[in-house]
Amino acid sequence: MKKYISLTLWLLWMFNVYGQQPFTLSNYFDLNPKVGASIDFKQPGDMAKVENYVKSLIETGNYDFPDIYGSNLTPNPTEWASYPDSVLWNVYYAYAAYSIYVDFSNKVPWKLSDLTMEQLNDFFYTEYIFNSYWKCFGQTSTPTNPIFTYSFLIEKNLIGRTRKETIERLFQWSRYHLQHFVGSPASPENFYDHWQYNDGPPVERVITGTTVLSSGEFSHWSRGCGGATMFFANVLRVINIPVKPKNIGTHVAMDFPSEKLIMTHGDDPYGIMDKFNDIEIHSREIFIPYAEMDSIKAVGFEGNEIVNYGSAKVIAKHFPLWYYHSTDTNITYTNFSNAILCYTRSNTSDQYYQIMDQARARYSAVDVDRFNEIIDLYFSDTLWYKKVYGLKTAASIDTVLIPYRMGATVISDDTITFFLDDTTNYINPIFIHAENSRLSIPHGTIINLSEQDSIVVMAEDSISFYTYFFKKQIIPQHNISVDVYPENTGTAYGTGAYDYGSIASVKATPAVGFQFDNWTENDNIVSLDTTYSFTVIHNRTLIANFKVQTFTISAVPNISEGGSINGAGIYNYGTTAELKAVPSSGYTFTNWSEDGVVVSSDATYSFPVDRNRNLIANFGLTCHITANANPAEGGTVTGTGEYGNGSMAYLTAIPSIGYNFIKWTEEGNPDWEGWGDTYNLYVDRDRCFTAHFEKQSFSIYAEPNNSVWGSISGNGWYDYGVSAELIAIPANGYKFVNWTEDGVEVSTNSTYTFIVENTRTNLIANFEQQTHTISASTNPENAGSISGTGTYNSGSTAELSAVPSIGYIFVNWTENGTEVSANTVLSFTVDCDRNLVANFSLQSFTITVNTNPEIGGTVTGAGIYDYGFTAELKATPANGYNFINWTENGTEVSANTVYSFTVDCDRNLVANFSLQSFTITVNTNPEIGGTVTGAGIYDYGFTAELKATPANGYNFINWTENGTEVSANTVYSFPVQSSKIFTANFEIINSIVINANSNAIQIFPNPTTGLVNVKLSDKTNDLHSKIRVFLTNSLGVKTNLSCIYKSDNLIEIDISEFANGMYIVEFYFDYRIIGSSKVLKK
Repeated sequence: MKKYISLTLWLLWMFNVYGQQPFTLSNYFDLNPKVGASIDFKQPGDMAKVENYVKSLIETGNYDFPDIYGSNLTPNPTEWASYPDSVLWNVYYAYAAYSIYVDFSNKVPWKLSDLTMEQLNDFFYTEYIFNSYWKCFGQTSTPTNPIFTYSFLIEKNLIGRTRKETIERLFQWSRYHLQHFVGSPASPENFYDHWQYNDGPPVERVITGTTVLSSGEFSHWSRGCGGATMFFANVLRVINIPVKPKNIGTHVAMDFPSEKLIMTHGDDPYGIMDKFNDIEIHSREIFIPYAEMDSIKAVGFEGNEIVNYGSAKVIAKHFPLWYYHSTDTNITYTNFSNAILCYTRSNTSDQYYQIMDQARARYSAVDVDRFNEIIDLYFSDTLWYKKVYGLKTAASIDTVLIPYRMGATVISDDTITFFLDDTTNYINPIFIHAENSRLSIPHGTIINLSEQDSIVVMAEDSISFYTYFFKKQIIPQHNISVDVYPENTGTAYGTGAYDYGSIASVKATPAVGFQFDNWTENDNIVSLDTTYSFTVIHNRTLIANFKVQTFTISAVPNISEGGSINGAGIYNYGTTAELKAVPSSGYTFTNWSEDGVVVSSDATYSFPVDRNRNLIANFGLTCHITANANPAEGGTVTGTGEYGNGSMAYLTAIPSIGYNFIKWTEEGNPDWEGWGDTYNLYVDRDRCFTAHFEKQSFSIYAEPNNSVWGSISGNGWYDYGVSAELIAIPANGYKFVNWTEDGVEVSTNSTYTFIVENTRTNLIANFEQQTHTISASTNPENAGSISGTGTYNSGSTAELSAVPSIGYIFVNWTENGTEVSANTVLSFTVDCDRNLVANFSLQSFTITVNTNPEIGGTVTGAGIYDYGFTAELKATPANGYNFINWTENGTEVSANTVYSFTVDCDRNLVANFSLQSFTITVNTNPEIGGTVTGAGIYDYGFTAELKATPANGYNFINWTENGTEVSANTVYSFPVQSSKIFTANFEIINSIVINANSNAIQIFPNPTTGLVNVKLSDKTNDLHSKIRVFLTNSLGVKTNLSCIYKSDNLIEIDISEFANGMYIVEFYFDYRIIGSSKVLKK
């Protein structure tokens, strides 16, 4: 039974959660066709995007709002921000989705369907979200995530019961928080300075406030009238309140089309009008109804031309003034408070308050419907001058605004008197009359009162001429001063200088805890109203009198016999009143109530006094209400006690952990049962109740991640606190992995045991196919590589491949030392874990060496080497040979006799030798003693033959080597085995030595057959170049002989042409004889 009840409750809960029809955009648009028609869908898939946004908000309260700041394509503070089209459109769709979500989920008391088609088209107009031309959100406001904005509205309690109340609440927040930004209005640098962002003020940064980087000033900055307007639009858009900006010249007004209201200047939320006398202007003076706006006629300047605008919905109600700057051809406007401020061109608050006060005092007399025009704008160093004329239907001039105070104009019969200040001398009157009046003064007529105080002006209507006297009268001024009594009990406003005949208004505002009593002058009461208005005719000193505020606290019993009350009476503001209810015998105090609302259940009720109050102490005959728990451990019950008859008792059943509340029963009332865990009853007798509890039962349900891979036992219903046991049973070929719940692992044991504390229906037993590990290694290590190892499903095919490293060859595959394959690729069906070894061996290479020529030498080092070993070849030349180099395929690989290299392949090398060559050098001694042949370079072992031929006058002696004779024959032959130096030695035959002046002269041979050698001992004096030789025969004939210079100190003379005989040879040097000798020719 209890399981059936629990299941029923669970099904009810499921129905509540899931019984609603799931959201679809098409269903929503079917119910709200105007909304669907007003949203701009750019692409067919965009509807799905909006639908997904709405669904996410409904299901989670959140959604993926585009990252506006991160998508900024131009984040440089000196440039305006720009964005991709996709981001701009996604922001638009995100806002549209949030509007639908708020509407669908009834987040606010109003509906989108309440709006007209025109209003919805404006509400979902893309250009109010982003600027498609400039690819940005605009320079007035940048939207933010609507979730943030909605939270702000909720936190600040800004969502009212109606759209209008919500608008007013946001306006109240804005007037105390928003501040007009400062600096250059159209500079991205200034925007970045204020909001650290180079586009329109982001909504969330206006809400949270920012600090101006250049000044350090913190505030909730917004960008002028346009910025405030679009701030309102972006905030209120979130809760489906449309705001439409209206451009007026260079200014922007706020249009609230759903409420048919206009805020005539976007600057109004900055709170400037609230500065008047610290009195908050009511929102009804800020938000102007369409109907009233339609009745306003406005006039302004465009250039120098007066332009009339009828039925203008964009002009301020508060004296709708336009103003024109001579350097500005744009039409601009301001509301009433700003207009007055413009007149003064002053920041002096006192003066501003006075002007505002006077303007408000006279405002009620202005006939806005008949307001005509503004003329003659003058500029001076300190003041803006404007003259404004308007006539009521009685054709009397209503008011004249002059430089900084209000004046008046009076028409009496045919005299029009202007009360002006002493600086105004020129008047341009343009009048509007009732329909029965035909007064017409030509437009542009200037009335000059500078030379005289009055002037006659002719006017005409369609029938007659009329004469009007315009008279100037200087307005006298009087001082009005105000004060308060007693001190610090309130504030009085209105002190200042007033024109004679003008209306002065003074106002008294009591401080907290005080109330206004009266206005007195010279101890005489002049008014009992807080605002006292009067015509100024003389100086006046007025006192605002206040007194302590008192309140009456009254209290009575609901029935006179039920009890008595202490503490009622009169209390001063701020004191604490204490009321005490004392029940009579047989009665019980129930509560204190006021206007039918219970304010306290305590017999002694204390509260601060801030108003009059009428309280009732409620008593009733004492009744006993008893409540018990069944079973006792199943829960607790509150509400047992004594109650007054007629009061309410509140019983609450609180189940213990692991129990559910079932029902209430009442003793003596077997047919009654209560089903809610709280039971509220009207007490009229003694009653006894029982709260029934039962153990909670929870559904424990688990399933496999794949029904083919395994099964589960243990699913079912369990009582709270018992132990549940789930068993995961893997199928053949599969294994259990773990238990998970909502994706989180809760156990790795196939049997999962736990204490039941709640329903658990998301348990998953995870199975996976059984796998085997195939591992392999190389032998020796690094001798090769293996692919194909890893984890394989049972029954699959593994393919291992062995690739030898360079220098190795594959041998075979072994497992536990037994060969299983000699192929490099090994394939097999996986049915268990396996550990295989790929065996490799080093490669061997043959190194072959030869000699060239074969007898040129010997070599060592040839043989068979393993890969990577170092081979060392050595070449030793034979006698008579030199080693040249090692070559391979004709290319030199080394010039060293010892050649070492790492073996990585077969090689065939040749050691190259060449026969040795020696130099045989031959000299003569003396140098001119003869000639030799046979010198040169000879190969080892060849026979060299040297031959010596003596010169004329010389004989060959022998051959010597290093001073040792080796041969006495002119021809010397020997085998060449080394380089040698030989000398052929000669001697002079028959020489004569003449010692002449320290210069020895040797003559040979003597006798001679014709040639005579003359050898001079001195080489340094170049005697030979200056020697002259004469030959004298026996007859005394002297002949000058020619000399042949053989070397530096050897001269040859030829006497072969002379006859045989004895001759005398004389030697001269510089024409002096240096020696002589006999020479025999034969």
